[in-house]
Amino acid sequence: MKLFKTSKEIVDNFSQKFNEMAEISSNLNSEQALSVFEGWEKVIGDKKLAAYCELYDIKNETAMIKTSHTGWSQQLLMRKNKIIYNFKKFYPALDIKNISVFVEPDFQLQSKIITPDEVELKKKYSVEEQDKKASELDLPKTLPPELAKALKSLKKAVLTKNK
Repeated sequence: MKLFKTSKEIVDNFSQKFNEMAEISSNLNSEQALSVFEGWEKVIGDKKLAAYCELYDIKNETAMIKTSHTGWSQQLLMRKNKIIYNFKKFYPALDIKNISVFVEPDFQLQSKIITPDEVELKKKYSVEEQDKKASELDLPKTLPPELAKALKSLKKAVLTKNK
């Protein structure tokens, strides 16, 4: 199921990325910094992998790369030499000699956040499902009408209380 982001989340994400880019660009001139972010796919060498990681910082000739899962970090480490080569080829002024990869699980929140409306919908579905299963039970057909009526009202009260 595709999750849509609120405008606040989009603005917060943009400002966070902008601040991170500004932090990195403090070491470089603005043209170089912007160029690194624009050419990220060229540096990584794989469009799909580049989508799941980002350049977090550059310090002491080391590019720090952030990703959301250990699988992506392994892919980055397997391509370490190629990534360093691409940094030297496309951005020699950075003088990158190493990369450091770290996993931040909540990076680009790809997890499912359940809204209160979805909780209510699940409860409603669950109650309806339970009601259907209960009606399918084989009850003895010889119940006195008073008892059948009392059981039916009790079942209804229990199901509505759980809503």
